[in-house]
Amino acid sequence: MPYFLLVFLISLYSFALSAQSHVDHRYMRLFYNRPAVAWEEALPLGNGKMGAMIFGSVTNERYQINDNTLWSGAPVDGNIKEGPSILLQVRNQIFAGDYAAAAKSWRKMHGPYSARYLPMADVHIQFHGDTGYKNYSRSLALDSAISRISYETHGVAYTRETFTSHPAGILASQFTASKAGALNFTIRLNSKLRYSTKTKTGAGLILYGKAPSYVAHREFEKDQIVYEDYPGGEGMLFQVHFRITTDGGTVQYTDSSVIVKGGRTATLFLSQETSFNGFNKSPGKAGKDPGPDVERRLDVAMRLGYNRLKAAHIADHYRLFNRVGFALTTDTTYLGFPTDERLRNFAQKPEDRHLVVLYYQFGRYLMIAASRPGSRPTNLQGIWNDHVQPPWGSNYTMNINTEMNYWPAEITNLSECHEPLFSFMRELAANGAKTAAINYGIHEGWTAHHNSDVWAKTSPSGGNEHDPKASPRWSAWPMAGGWLATHLWEHYLFSGDRKFLSANFPVMQGAAAFLLNWLVEDPSSGYLVTNPSTSPENTMKTDGKEYDLCLV
Repeated sequence: MPYFLLVFLISLYSFALSAQSHVDHRYMRLFYNRPAVAWEEALPLGNGKMGAMIFGSVTNERYQINDNTLWSGAPVDGNIKEGPSILLQVRNQIFAGDYAAAAKSWRKMHGPYSARYLPMADVHIQFHGDTGYKNYSRSLALDSAISRISYETHGVAYTRETFTSHPAGILASQFTASKAGALNFTIRLNSKLRYSTKTKTGAGLILYGKAPSYVAHREFEKDQIVYEDYPGGEGMLFQVHFRITTDGGTVQYTDSSVIVKGGRTATLFLSQETSFNGFNKSPGKAGKDPGPDVERRLDVAMRLGYNRLKAAHIADHYRLFNRVGFALTTDTTYLGFPTDERLRNFAQKPEDRHLVVLYYQFGRYLMIAASRPGSRPTNLQGIWNDHVQPPWGSNYTMNINTEMNYWPAEITNLSECHEPLFSFMRELAANGAKTAAINYGIHEGWTAHHNSDVWAKTSPSGGNEHDPKASPRWSAWPMAGGWLATHLWEHYLFSGDRKFLSANFPVMQGAAAFLLNWLVEDPSSGYLVTNPSTSPENTMKTDGKEYDLCLV
């Protein structure tokens, strides 16, 4: 974001503060009295592109970092040139009632599985000193999108404050101690992917990484994780940079760590980038250099400083989050309890109506954190993932999950957060027109199937014909374009934006054109039906499913 826009957002901060002055922030806070142990217990931060999970350990803090453009592989269309003849065979077998034969024939239509969404890096912060502590608190303020950890040890109060800024494109943390010289810690960067680290003069510690060219979907595959470690080899490149400033104390850099001794306040700035250069370009052979964007962001962050970055961050987040507010009760009985205790209490006695509001607002918070204009759409795990082989690839599952992610966008007054899905749909339309023509002989409109990825894959997934676990019950479904197109129409209904409608009408028209061409006459009834036809999570494969026909 340009420097002057950051300054403008900072000017809005005083307004945001005045608007918040009468608010009891306990209403909008996740709060715990112990550090996270499991990944699922960490607190999620996000700026639409970077995701960060903050664990809150007193002695060994961990920030788990994601970037929503970091995926395995490269663009592969997976289209099947024999598709039209396969489709004809499948349809005839279904109309004849031979579903087993149709399922076997359909397997020939299977292309590769989608790429995998990958974890980028971990920031490990080892605090030196006594492990005993008291008055521990770990919280996430939903209305400011700031994580805060506080505790006391040996009479010294420590606090850590962290946020991920959308305007600045960085993560910022500030550590403070109530006693001069009490901050002593070592920071290291590592990754579950191939990586190296080194110190660069004036640029702090840098992690250089490379993603696999292939990550297996099934356990029986011989090659589970494949790297092409040779010149010109495929695979997404990425970098993570961080810099530290201190008030008092010393900072020592090595090629693998940063050591802070004797400080009272320390500020960490971190940014990340990949070589992703578009859905239709090889990240290894035609990717962009990740370094310049990262260094530019950090240069601006260092110039502005922590407090001004924080002000711009709060103003930016508050502009979206504060659009919706409501209460279901005036009873404050449970507000002082940690969130995990409130959840357990609610399961036994559902009286804590503030928890219902908190749950609703947490959903809005996650939408703001994970989906901003210019970013990629949210996947099965939003933008947060800690596994190289995550469940279902942490991909875009478009036979309901991707749509579900965005059902709240308009009705919770976060219309701008819908935009990444619309951008993705335009990419799907480009690839999907090819799949429609090659696989099905349909030369009007576009199609997409149940799985996709950062490369906007539109062909049927299934790991090719040999995968014994692949199933037509989910792969034989070319209807994603029609369902996704309803999001464009819904956005228009909520916004009344005729320019938006005009710009996106070709995508909607293309989705409809494919559906009309996909219909085929049932020889027994004379009706036009979809064939093959499936419903999500339903094992039957037949023709004319109600699910498909509702989309048509």
